[in-house]
Amino acid sequence: MLMCQSDVAALARSAGGAGESVLAIDRRFGLRETVSPRTNTSRWARLLRSLTWTVRLWQDRSETRHALSELDGRLLNDIGKSRAEAQRESVKPFWKP
Repeated sequence: MLMCQSDVAALARSAGGAGESVLAIDRRFGLRETVSPRTNTSRWARLLRSLTWTVRLWQDRSETRHALSELDGRLLNDIGKSRAEAQRESVKPFWKP
């Protein structure tokens, strides 16, 4: 039984309002995904936000490391890094902190 979040929220309001828990509604209607009627946030939405945040972090690391690799010696000295330190950092994969 596939239902969108608004259908689940409507069922939550009509099935028991504040007196029936979301978990009880899930069991009653055989739903796999828990949706809170108050926030209407599903596990899938939280997962999507988490994945989006991770991809943005990886992209930022990649861009920063690329920019670091292009700095000249004077700018590296200004930020307190040696050419060797910049090289080590710039060759790290994007997923490594």
